[in-house]
Amino acid sequence: MVFRIEGILANISTKVEDHFVDQAIFIEDEHFMQHLSQRLRKAAERQNMTHLFPFIEFIKEQKASEYADQIIINLKDDRTLAYMQPNYDDSVSILTNIASKISDALGLFPFEMDLPVLKTLEFTKYSSMVLGMMMDIIIIVLFAMSVLLIYSMKLLNIEQKTFEFGILRMLGSSKRGIIYLILTESLFFIVPAIVIGFLLTLLALI
Repeated sequence: MVFRIEGILANISTKVEDHFVDQAIFIEDEHFMQHLSQRLRKAAERQNMTHLFPFIEFIKEQKASEYADQIIINLKDDRTLAYMQPNYDDSVSILTNIASKISDALGLFPFEMDLPVLKTLEFTKYSSMVLGMMMDIIIIVLFAMSVLLIYSMKLLNIEQKTFEFGILRMLGSSKRGIIYLILTESLFFIVPAIVIGFLLTLLALI
């Protein structure tokens, strides 16, 4: 029969949950290790494993309250970096990789690993997904508006310079040359906007 330590009560008058009453055994801390060592010694004698007697005597002198039932590990350096990824799956990948390394370092002992912060973030992944879709739609709309704005400005500019283009044609300019002239003027609108947008993006990411 296998037993598991569910917890250590600091006060014997502490209220215990109902489902523990019929399934739990209460024992005082000062006698627990003694009973455990007696059981282990009898089991070792039956299995003819006398070489375990020194270890069993060591257990007899220990106190269960001096041992931890869990290990809390914090990420080193910037702990928020793994959780601040724009995509929830990226955070899962980073933390799973770190948890695997911790598991390998702890060895083959039976244990359970819990990632409470990641579980909390799981409820927010759908909201972040919706916000991401909204941001994508906003970016597409702003891009379309920028294209329409530049197109309308160039169309108005071309209509105002129709007479100038006619004079250039009379002076011997080809259609291709006028098209190159219009494209060159368009670059004066596009290139500064791209450079400024790129710089603002870098500043926002810092």
